[in-house]
Amino acid sequence: MMRNTIHCASIVVAMLAGGCAAPFIQTRTLGDGHTLTFRYGRGGPMPGMNDWAEVTGLGPTLTFNDKTHECNFLWVLHLTIKQDIVKVVLEDVTTASTSVIAEDYEPEVLSKRYMLMSKHIPFSPETVPWMFDPQDTWFIFRIDLFNRAGQSTSLYQPCLVSTALKLPVLQAVNQMRQTNR
Repeated sequence: MMRNTIHCASIVVAMLAGGCAAPFIQTRTLGDGHTLTFRYGRGGPMPGMNDWAEVTGLGPTLTFNDKTHECNFLWVLHLTIKQDIVKVVLEDVTTASTSVIAEDYEPEVLSKRYMLMSKHIPFSPETVPWMFDPQDTWFIFRIDLFNRAGQSTSLYQPCLVSTALKLPVLQAVNQMRQTNR
């Protein structure tokens, strides 16, 4: 069984960090009405970071199974971990109805690198309607980290899934579905 993966909108640190010209600041309102200020560069949102961790990637990913012709959607989070952690929670706080995207009660950190993936869901206009919307789509995620002493910290990370990205992704999915019939 072959599985193709399309990484749709991961935040790439090489694009977002040192290479950004003319960074700017923008305030975004969370679903609960609170406002947060985020830094942006030419490549998009700057990675969230604190003393515990730094976001090195966050975005939607699609997988395509050549045998079953199923296309699935999932969120993928990459962190550089700076302290020992025992739990990670990724939440979408864009709207008032916040939702837990993924949880990990036994995070495996290798060489300070950590990856969290949400459950796979079928990719369709019914399950991921914003991907089929011709407008840019913004998300704000909260990443909650917990240590053995019961302390916790949160990172907030905006994520843009742009119109310029959506069309080629949809075309690629359609092409894979047609090719593999």
